[in-house]
Amino acid sequence: MKKLSQQFIGLVLLAYSGVAAAQTTLATCRLGQAQNEVVSVIAEQLIADSRQISLKAASEGRPNPIFGNEDDASRGAEIKVRCVGKKEKVLIVIGEFLGAGYPRGVAVRFHQGALERLEFAEPGLPVFVDLTPSDMRLVFSRHGPEIAAPFAIYRYVSGTGPMTGAVGARHVALPANGVRIPVQP
Repeated sequence: MKKLSQQFIGLVLLAYSGVAAAQTTLATCRLGQAQNEVVSVIAEQLIADSRQISLKAASEGRPNPIFGNEDDASRGAEIKVRCVGKKEKVLIVIGEFLGAGYPRGVAVRFHQGALERLEFAEPGLPVFVDLTPSDMRLVFSRHGPEIAAPFAIYRYVSGTGPMTGAVGARHVALPANGVRIPVQP
């Protein structure tokens, strides 16, 4: 009987080590003006060409699926990750996520002691990110046909949260009290 329980424990440990080995850190980004909040992008559970994508903030301790647990919403392929900025950094993740039918992404900023998260659905990375003391804007030059203007803008207002949907704009002025961070080369 004791031999059987030892074999069972060995199998459990072997299975656990296989799960741990299947987890890959795609990128790590130090967010915030002091760059003191570390957020990692974790990929695990490879099935065909897709993997479960999670974000892990050092302050939270465990990874959270990027778009939640519902119906493989966080399972994606062709994942691109950018950690952009100099004085203050922003993490941007985009990919083909199951169930969406279109590229989907998220931008994460650490601001005023909290992670600010802005989701978007566009065919590629933003051209740039504008940061001010009160908001974060993602600006896209390649976007869906529902916006007739040259630029699509997604906005997160500190203390309020993300604004609903994208807004079209013909011109995007540099923020007077902020910084513009290029994303695409």
